[in-house]
Amino acid sequence: MENHVLFEKKGSVALITLNRPKKLNALNREMIDEILSLLRRCEEDRQVKLIFLEGSGDRAFSAGGDVMAVYDMCLNGKVEEAVDAFRAEYEMDYYLSDYSKPVISYMDGITMGGGVGISIGTDFRIVTENTRWAMPEMKIGLFPDVGVSYYTSKMEDGFGMYLSLTSKTVGADDCVFLGVADYKVDSSDYPALKEEILDFSWEKLNRNEVTATVDDIIRDYSREAEKGYLEENRDDIRTYFDKEDLNEIIASLQADTDKPFAQKALESIGKNSPTSMAVTLEQLNRAKHMYLKECFEQDLVMVKSFLRNKDFFEGVKNKLIDKTDRVEWTPKDLSLLKKSVVESYFEE
Repeated sequence: MENHVLFEKKGSVALITLNRPKKLNALNREMIDEILSLLRRCEEDRQVKLIFLEGSGDRAFSAGGDVMAVYDMCLNGKVEEAVDAFRAEYEMDYYLSDYSKPVISYMDGITMGGGVGISIGTDFRIVTENTRWAMPEMKIGLFPDVGVSYYTSKMEDGFGMYLSLTSKTVGADDCVFLGVADYKVDSSDYPALKEEILDFSWEKLNRNEVTATVDDIIRDYSREAEKGYLEENRDDIRTYFDKEDLNEIIASLQADTDKPFAQKALESIGKNSPTSMAVTLEQLNRAKHMYLKECFEQDLVMVKSFLRNKDFFEGVKNKLIDKTDRVEWTPKDLSLLKKSVVESYFEE
């Protein structure tokens, strides 16, 4: 059986590789458990000074969590097992965000959902010309989880709301602009960067010295981020999405359907589960005043509710299995969604 997580130690550097390329390195429960185990082992290993996180293949760092595995668990009456898988993933992500040793995430290719979760809290987040970053969960009746609401809720000018509601996929320049990545590096330069880090003598350096040295090395290979889609459309995003009321956001877009930006945003929003959108907006409003750990705790409460919701099963079946856009959301329209129902998603 192929090992879905590869581990190698070269001197003082530990390399952890997500090795499920045919599934775009989607994280299943076994991978999460293995990564957590490796991270704990490296934390106890005094020789290890630095961690690399990578994805195998040339298409993805990680396309997210294994949604099909969760879907199958729930259909087979194993809802608690599915919830426990989310719990383990959130534990891994939070552990990485507060890890005692520097971690480099090489976010080459697709970095979505769980791929965002495992990388966003690490110390050195590298993106390339191939990076495709997004949180597209609302298209399948879920919500942007993995603690990402901590970051998106605090983005200025409505960027977090825009990314969450439209599931917009952004590239390297926008990732650096948003602060979800730190360095833009050409993928062709990465092997040399990696080799330089692996060949460096880290043994006698403390954590601060390791951090400063890694930063210097990566910057030598970095390129300046250019103006991306989000920055170019900053004024429109602020106008339509810098709000706390979903109906107000949609009404403002509908009033300007003659504008291409508003048309595209409405088209994307129109594919979402209305329940997912309403609950996510409430999630973001609450997350503005939360610490990261509280956002993960909130996500776990929410995911339990979503796994009881018909929309998740409808979304996965139609979008991922049948690959159609004919999704019958319940309810079909925001106007039919009661505030009490939205609030129930935040109750144990």
